Amino acid sequence: MRYIATQLMSVAYNSHVMRADFSKLKAALAKAGMNQSELARRIGVERAAVSKWVTGRATPTLENLQKAAQVLGMSISEILGDEVLLAETKTERDILKALRSMSQEDREALERMAKLYADHTDD
Repeated sequence: MRYIATQLMSVAYNSHVMRADFSKLKAALAKAGMNQSELARRIGVERAAVSKWVTGRATPTLENLQKAAQVLGMSISEILGDEVLLAETKTERDILKALRSMSQEDREALERMAKLYADHTDD
């Protein structure tokens, strides 16, 4: 079952991340005081691979992105920003499961509540 979940996550990741902007990865490296060579060494890839990710010429695998996030002390969502939001905790996964099981009417009501909450917290 874990294998199937990993494969589904990978498919979802690949379908969304191809459009993602990895410019935050460059900023995260600078914030961590780390260069591309050091990140590459710590996650077990060539420096050229990291360079390609940072410049947008290639996309890291989900596994390499997870490793980079861990080394940098960030979540994948923090690296990718609003491009891709992944459920990273059991609570987030449970909420996502509940959302997916809701009727369309309930989803729309929840979306309206979320918008009201977001509008209220922006002040």
